[in-house]
Amino acid sequence: MILAFMQSFAVFKKRRSLGVIYSITALMILFYSIRVGGINGYYTTYATGLSSYPTVNDGDYLMVSPMFMSVRRGVFIHFQLDDGRDFAKRLYGLPGDKIHICNNSVYVNNYHYSLANDWIGDHINEGLVCSSRNHNFTLGTDEFFVLGDNTVASIDSRHFGPIKATHIRGEIIYKYGARYGFNSFSIDESF
Repeated sequence: MILAFMQSFAVFKKRRSLGVIYSITALMILFYSIRVGGINGYYTTYATGLSSYPTVNDGDYLMVSPMFMSVRRGVFIHFQLDDGRDFAKRLYGLPGDKIHICNNSVYVNNYHYSLANDWIGDHINEGLVCSSRNHNFTLGTDEFFVLGDNTVASIDSRHFGPIKATHIRGEIIYKYGARYGFNSFSIDESF
């Protein structure tokens, strides 16, 4: 793989079009080897639905790192529930966090984070009256609360409850090749 990239750069200096072809071929080999699990356990999964739109679109391929340096709020993870369903969602609540669901908004330790407010925490209004879905609970030592960025269209911990640490398969670090245009980029933690 490294030799293919080195070769493409050497050729790129002499003949630009041939160098581009070598680079694209090397990238295709890299993505294929990751797709079949050939590089240190990294793998790709396919996104379906719009639960994390606009960060992740229907049809995107997601590269998953099976290793966590540390579990952090705001990272995208890939997990599988006991019934076999796979999901890609953002970590909102960590073990020990206090979760409050009011009017379909989720507050973690009395703060609400969302894509709409650029992931800056809005403090809960003390006079907030919940007309629907009023739940309060604290996450256990191995529980996590996950949400999709598009909370209107997301099936997440509000529906199936907190997930266990054993459900997490890895951190999503990169997306590529969406059906709605080629928009590959690295997925960073949001807050």
